[in-house]
Amino acid sequence: PQSRTGDWGFAYADAFRAGARRTKRPAPRWVTHSWSNLFLHLVSAVVADALSLSEYEGVANDLIRGCPSIRTRLEDVDRLDVRYWICAFCINQHASICGKFGPVPTSPSARAKYWASRFDPVTEEEHPLCNCRVPKVFNNDGPQCELNKFDDVMELLHWKSPTFCLVVAVDRHFDIFNRAWCVAELVQAAYSKVPQHVRLFSERVFEVEEDDLIVYRMLATLSVVNCRASRPEDEQLIKNKIPDIQEFDMYLQALIFGDRGILRRQFKGFGLLEAAARIARRVASVRSSESLEGGA
Repeated sequence: PQSRTGDWGFAYADAFRAGARRTKRPAPRWVTHSWSNLFLHLVSAVVADALSLSEYEGVANDLIRGCPSIRTRLEDVDRLDVRYWICAFCINQHASICGKFGPVPTSPSARAKYWASRFDPVTEEEHPLCNCRVPKVFNNDGPQCELNKFDDVMELLHWKSPTFCLVVAVDRHFDIFNRAWCVAELVQAAYSKVPQHVRLFSERVFEVEEDDLIVYRMLATLSVVNCRASRPEDEQLIKNKIPDIQEFDMYLQALIFGDRGILRRQFKGFGLLEAAARIARRVASVRSSESLEGGA
């Protein structure tokens, strides 16, 4: 509602800037996040980044309690006015997705999450849709579309701000690494040599237990082929931009696991990780071969 004026709508950042009468300055930080993450956790990850914290669980707990010290802490380190580029606010959602829900996923697990997200967990009522009259423009509707220009926007912000960096707000379930748009942003940032700051809910998940290597297996077998987007057209658009899927996947693995990978600090010292990654890849390869042989 705050980004609406009559029957028209704007990006929330534009509406906020107009109300605050602030000058236009490029955001020095870009936030990559999964829309399946809690909004509380997105905000907490941003605050944690401003405070140079690697985890945002503590910040989230403080926000829940309404802790007033967070503002003071940000003022003490002169970070209260740091600008962040977040797609939910900087892209005009009224020109794309505000008027309807996304398509129902095909997989049972994704379908269950989809239906749960359509309803308010407190009132149990379906979230209302926007009835504005802004024309909807998607990826296949022409150059006016705002959804498919993340690489150009990232390059522009990087050029305009010498301190530009990417903030990776990793959700508790690491779903960010399964979302096509998020993975594309991570790789684009790496290609452009944009520094990346990873903000995790908690690093406890990396405490390797004997029978719990779920996170490691998931990341070790990660492939852009299995990444998904809310709209099938978006998913296909991203994959069509990749000239060599296998090379892209190898780059993605290096981006996560490499000596300069975004999670290098969390994985440092775990000799078991490399072995687990190799085993997971081999298991995936064997299963794929068995599947092909069984279908022959």
